[in-house]
Amino acid sequence: AKVVNDVLRLRVDGRMVGELPLPDHGGPGPWAELTSRAIERLRAHSAPLAALDREATYSVVFDAIVRDLDEYSRYTSAARAAQERSQREGYVGIGLSLRHEGGEHLVVAVTSHSPADLAGVRAGDRILSIDGVAASTLTAQQVGDRLRGLARTSVLLTVGENPQQARRVAVSRDWIVPNMVTAQRDGRTAVLRIERFNAATERDLRDALLSMMRDPAGAPTGYVLDLRGNPGGLLYASVEIAK
Repeated sequence: AKVVNDVLRLRVDGRMVGELPLPDHGGPGPWAELTSRAIERLRAHSAPLAALDREATYSVVFDAIVRDLDEYSRYTSAARAAQERSQREGYVGIGLSLRHEGGEHLVVAVTSHSPADLAGVRAGDRILSIDGVAASTLTAQQVGDRLRGLARTSVLLTVGENPQQARRVAVSRDWIVPNMVTAQRDGRTAVLRIERFNAATERDLRDALLSMMRDPAGAPTGYVLDLRGNPGGLLYASVEIAK
């Protein structure tokens, strides 16, 4: 690709395959559209490029674009961007965190006041079936896809620490904002870790503080706010916490 007289000329193996006019202003939208059109035009005339996964192609291109900006700039794939958005703003689901090992799907945490919490699903339970399908036959991705869905729709789970103690629960999906706050005590000191700032962080931090202050062993006399590894998130949430 080469710019000549405000036109981007595209070549494959020395052969001209297209010309695209450059945007007449510096807004990001037109330049993003130009980049996308250029990539698609080149893919149409290059067998090796067309053979690559489309997302992999965009990743290579945008990684090269942002590489020299600074040490923090990076391209995020569409799948990763969707995951990050759900961590910040929430998603429609039932409020479970799972660990997947050897075909088993273990509940390691349940979001407080979530549909799963209200239905009685507890940490330590195993997901044995989802809507009648044995969970052992499903991948981690398939389990996640089946637990998510449209708000106010239901999913029927069979859960329990083992098959002998299994119970069936119907859980209605709702909007879930993951809890990014964990709290523990080190003697009389409360250690509050915030993994990231999302739409519920201020509420979850307040709840953790109130719970510790009501501890029968006595309220903490000191507090540590642990932000190590926190990548950021919603600005307004961090401002609310700072207040």
